Amino acid sequence: IPKLIKKYKSKGLTQLNDEQREFIYKGISNLETLMQLKKFEEAIEVANEILQVDQSNSQALSILEKAEKKEKQKIETELQEKFRSNAKELKTEYKENKDNFIRL
Repeated sequence: IPKLIKKYKSKGLTQLNDEQREFIYKGISNLETLMQLKKFEEAIEVANEILQVDQSNSQALSILEKAEKKEKQKIETELQEKFRSNAKELKTEYKENKDNFIRL
């Protein structure tokens, strides 16, 4: 029992009940899995749920920051790819129908 108390104190979980502790541990495990699967949007949701139970959970905060950063990068990459593909389509369309375009 003293080892468990020491373990919980080091993680800041002494003020939480057993259900909350279990929820946090399972949530952190799920967060790590979601990050490995590159499901950043779901990881953000899970991290926020954990932080609703324990606002000072450093693991959840750290993973939340990483997930938000990765999700932002993912969105930026997708946008860049769309811009590139649209630019190629516009170039071919311009070559085919120059009369439909107005140069500024």
